[in-house]
Amino acid sequence: MKRAGSSVVASVTAVLISIIPTSGCTVANAQCDCAAPNISLHVPSTLVQPSNTLVASGAGCQGATATCTQKSGNGCLTFSIAPIASGNCHIDLTLPTHTFTTDIMIKRASGCCAGLYPDPVGAGEVQVTSLR
Repeated sequence: MKRAGSSVVASVTAVLISIIPTSGCTVANAQCDCAAPNISLHVPSTLVQPSNTLVASGAGCQGATATCTQKSGNGCLTFSIAPIASGNCHIDLTLPTHTFTTDIMIKRASGCCAGLYPDPVGAGEVQVTSLR
């Protein structure tokens, strides 16, 4: 009897394994909906000048280079900065009339969207203002 029971269990297990689909989502091909990892500073067209300079400092951005991702004439409408570590990212954007300053916290995420991200979500989209 024990042998017959073991045989039935083995048969049921074999049937279950054979009907489980193998084409589902796996970690290797999972699609993640991740936030943008960069910080983007959007400069109003009225403040765009070739002389505008951006300096990033603090633990989150020390040594990071700002790139212009959207040009306007000889100036830049959108600057992008890729964080390099967890911590505060201090940004100074020198404009013709004043210096725009902001601080953004950078945190390391794990899991499907592992990497460095501005925190909270959305904090990496910065609208530069003409206010001092």
